[in-house]
Amino acid sequence: MQDAKCKLWLIGLMGLFLMPAMILATPTTKLVITDPVNGRVLEVGTDGAVIKVIDTFNNSSSLSHPTEAVPLVNGNILIADKLNNRIVEVNVSKQVKREWTGYINPIDVRKCVWYDGANPNGTDTLLVVEEGMPGTVSERGYWDNFPYWSCDLNSPHEAEKRPGSGTPTYLVATSSGVSVIEDQTSIWNYPVEAYDAEWLPCGNILIAEYNQVIEVDNAGIVKKTWNGYDLGLNSIREATLIEGNKILVAGGFYQSPYNYGKVVEAEFKENGTLTGWS
Repeated sequence: MQDAKCKLWLIGLMGLFLMPAMILATPTTKLVITDPVNGRVLEVGTDGAVIKVIDTFNNSSSLSHPTEAVPLVNGNILIADKLNNRIVEVNVSKQVKREWTGYINPIDVRKCVWYDGANPNGTDTLLVVEEGMPGTVSERGYWDNFPYWSCDLNSPHEAEKRPGSGTPTYLVATSSGVSVIEDQTSIWNYPVEAYDAEWLPCGNILIAEYNQVIEVDNAGIVKKTWNGYDLGLNSIREATLIEGNKILVAGGFYQSPYNYGKVVEAEFKENGTLTGWS
């Protein structure tokens, strides 16, 4: 196993942590980044310029410690508005199109599909992580809030659902490990404090720990490692695959007397050297 080689891609705006939700594929490729401490969601171009700031809405409400923002195919953005105990869907004009309440400290959200035979195309749902000890991961109807599935876990941070109409299968990152869950049963576990995890196209799992990012196969063998200190980060909160061996990593670094947020592009090169720092 070789260490990763990486480069600084973008220094984010001030905040305790900045967490990239994903790369949004548009004619001008950009990032959607949550800035919890400053109560806003940012659209940022690959040149580092802020394109849009989402913090207040047309109904005069505002975000309070947003922790996840997910672009949708219709151009809207789903936001986990943690301290307002809600999920909101907003459009490009900052209008609240839908709002889901009744959650307690929601910190992660995904739009998914539930297949049960009633609708051959499936039913739109929201997969939401609520912070706590225990916390809850639940999948509810997008239109009617119907409870399709839920599971209580110790300090869950992030969850995603495997696409397709087979047995509902979830990947959940928690303070005690990364688990693959079917129904209420964990069928795979990697015991590490994890803040983020995602399935890769090859079938491996990308895991963001506190001070490193690793790629793990189904046997629990670490295939690649991106060290946080090499990335210039002393706390990692999210990692996502861009393409090939390139990932985006978001987290914090300490520069007295404050913590700042940083987004780094890291490329795994087995025989390369550390280059490209700016």
